[in-house]
Amino acid sequence: INFDNFTLSIIGEVSSDEHKKYLDSCKKYIKENHLESYVKIQTNIPYKIIKEYYLDSDFFVLSASGEPAAISPLEALGCGIPAICSDTNGTKNYIRNNKTGLIFKDGSEESLMKSIAYLLDKKNLENMKKNVLTLRHKAISKENFYNSLMRLVT
Repeated sequence: INFDNFTLSIIGEVSSDEHKKYLDSCKKYIKENHLESYVKIQTNIPYKIIKEYYLDSDFFVLSASGEPAAISPLEALGCGIPAICSDTNGTKNYIRNNKTGLIFKDGSEESLMKSIAYLLDKKNLENMKKNVLTLRHKAISKENFYNSLMRLVT
């Protein structure tokens, strides 16, 4: 992969010794492979400003394995950003595979890399972003909310 065309932002919580140890190993890997100008790590971002990070991104990846119900893919979709997550993520059902995001086979680096490579293609990315925005407008518009509320109360 040619890193000259993109940067990777890694955002996560660091609140335990285990987290700190993992963060240190990630930083070491980045340094050893001379990736400092391509990979940026942000930790403990307050919820109030996380939306800015989504809006500054082309797509979102949650590579976690066995995540029971991650909210972050939904936040990304809500910001108009295609999301990638594993087939063991509990919120995968909110992603319309190949429409608003991609679902990769858990534990398969090849499947994850294939999903990322697909969205690195500008045409694929733009099509998927359009789909996300269309779905977002339909699903969470004020008009849709009002109509749904009126159906409940009448």
